[in-house]
Amino acid sequence: MALLGTLASVLVITFLAAVVTRVAELSGLSESSYQTLSVTAEAIDPRGGLIDSVVIGALGVLDDVTEELTAAHAARGRRSAHENCS
Repeated sequence: MALLGTLASVLVITFLAAVVTRVAELSGLSESSYQTLSVTAEAIDPRGGLIDSVVIGALGVLDDVTEELTAAHAARGRRSAHENCS
């Protein structure tokens, strides 16, 4: 179930990142860098790199949240096991 939640989160984040970069016309590059890239490598869309960066950052956040939830669940399990021993 946690895997499905994580995958759904990544899909939503990817979709939102793609929509926002298109609507706001973000490229992740300055104007001069964008012009240089468009002349030298016109097949490369710099928005893809920006979307990738957003998704990688979101994966880091999801990893941190998952670790915290796992630690909290383990602590709760130890506490209930300790209370049952008394």
